[in-house]
Order: sequence, then C-alpha cells, then structure tokens
Amino acid sequence: MTSRSHGHAMVSLAAAWLATSALGCGAASATPRDEGAASLAGSASTGGDSASGDSRGGDSAGGDNEPRVLLRFRPSVGARYATDTRALTEGEGTRIVTTSHGAMEIEALDPATGRVTIRSRITSMEQTDPEGRPLLTGTPASLEGVAFRYTSSERARIVGEVQVSGTTPANATLAETIRSSIEQTVVELPAEPVRSGDTWEDGFDVQIPIDTATVTMRCASRYRMVGTEGVEANRAARIRFTMDCLVPDTSLAVGGGFEVRSHGEGEWIVSMRDGLSGRTVTEVDTRSTIRAPGSAQPLVIAIHQQTTMTTTPLSD
Repeated sequence: MTSRSHGHAMVSLAAAWLATSALGCGAASATPRDEGAASLAGSASTGGDSASGDSRGGDSAGGDNEPRVLLRFRPSVGARYATDTRALTEGEGTRIVTTSHGAMEIEALDPATGRVTIRSRITSMEQTDPEGRPLLTGTPASLEGVAFRYTSSERARIVGEVQVSGTTPANATLAETIRSSIEQTVVELPAEPVRSGDTWEDGFDVQIPIDTATVTMRCASRYRMVGTEGVEANRAARIRFTMDCLVPDTSLAVGGGFEVRSHGEGEWIVSMRDGLSGRTVTEVDTRSTIRAPGSAQPLVIAIHQQTTMTTTPLSD
C-alpha cells in the first residue's frame, strides 16, 4: 500500500516503504537525529526558487522587511478534519493510482509540552490498475472499526509509537502497514521563526528490519520558506523541500544484499492558524539494487511516486 491517507498534510517516507516491499521485510520506523535542533540557515535565495520572484495572487514575499513568524502545530481539541490522498506509483510495466479518504479528530492537548493527541481512520479507498480498471473501491471492509491514535509535537513530528485499535486477524497486516506509514511522517516545521527566503535542515534515520537484523536508512531534508498566501484566518505558509535517503550497500546473513537511494521534492502549503490544514505535493524517485544469492547480475528496481495530500477542517 503506497498511499498516505491519514495524519498530517506532510510527506511520508516512500523510500522506506518501497525498499521494505521489494525485500519482503517488516515495518520500518523513523527516528529524528538531534530532535529539536533543526537549524535556521538564514535568508537564502537561489535561481528560480527565489521568494521575491515566486509570489502569486496576493502571496507575501516581503524580503528583509517581512516579519518572521513562528510556525507551530496547534489544532484545537475537538477539531475534526477530512484527509484526501491521491498517490500515483509507476515502475517498469506498473502504474497504480490509489485514492483514499479519511477522517481525523484532535483528542487532547498537553499545555506543558504542546503535544497533540490525534485519532484517525480510513473511510474509503479506490485503486486502479495500469488500464484504469478498479482493483479496490468503496470502504475496505477489513478496516471498518479500525482507528489509529498518535501524538504529534508542536513542530508536527510524530512522537513515539502509533497505537491501533479495532483490528482482527484478517486486517492485522494492512493495519500494521498503515500504522507504520503514519509513524514515518518526516516533514517538520522550523524550530525558529521564519520569513520568505529562510531555510532550515533536518535529519532522521529509518530502521528497516531485515530477517533477524536491522539496517539504517539515513535521510536528510532541506526546507525553504517561499512565502505566504491567503489572508487572516486563511493565511498559509508555502514551504518547498527536498529529501534524500540512502541505505548503503548492505550484505544479508542469508546471502546477497541491497542498496537503496531515494530523492524526493515537493511543496507544503500549511495553515499558519493550526499548522495542520493544507496541501502537500511530493515526487519521490527510488532506486533499489538487490543482489540475490547466487545471481551474477543485480536486480534494479526504479519506482517513481507522486502524491498529493489535502487536510481540510470540518465545520461542526
């Protein structure tokens, strides 16, 4: 399953899932490096990504005169959101489009830490094959009654484990896939106030279980505040980002080995009011090289994934 149908409007680590699927491994988990230490790199503008040349329709890109703003994940307790995801996954001879819809509710807020507790579920899903014929439509019966509960930091990073309830033996594998995909949310708001042109960086590791061992995928993300759009309660920050991940050539105890390289980039438009509403568009290219035991030639799997995810507040 390649869609990210719940959680924040942020990119999930497609590379880890693709590597996991290709190798038949268990679920992966992401861990930040030096959490809370993502640094503000200053007001940098390069080429066509310049904030001063990228404004549109009332967007703000005020340069040195623009005040910096502190972006924080702060939805209200009891608030409800709809999540809509479309993921296009392409490989050699493969083209799968997965569209899913979900719902989430803010259950609690810890005033001392700013951490927010969220409950989410999937309400419907559709998947088509390369010819556009439906593979899966409607509400997945195996997911009825299944809920996912997790905690987010004030910088929108998933903290700790994602809890799942309402599972049965029939849906345990699918529920675990979804649980881990939520846990791998990896885009993070800046530690300091930012304005158009400011950049920051973040690093995290993903632990991928292989047989009886665990290998580490190291990832680095770079972000740039492009500007803002909208007014008052509808004001949103536009953030562009890139992400590079690597599992170096690794040998397995059973023989053979693998290497995974991934590059992704995209844009995150996130509400400055709650740090949650908005839209993320990402494109990720992953190249997995697998050395099978006794095979002279490695198997190379190249996959391209484009994902659009929208999180919309619901009125009571």
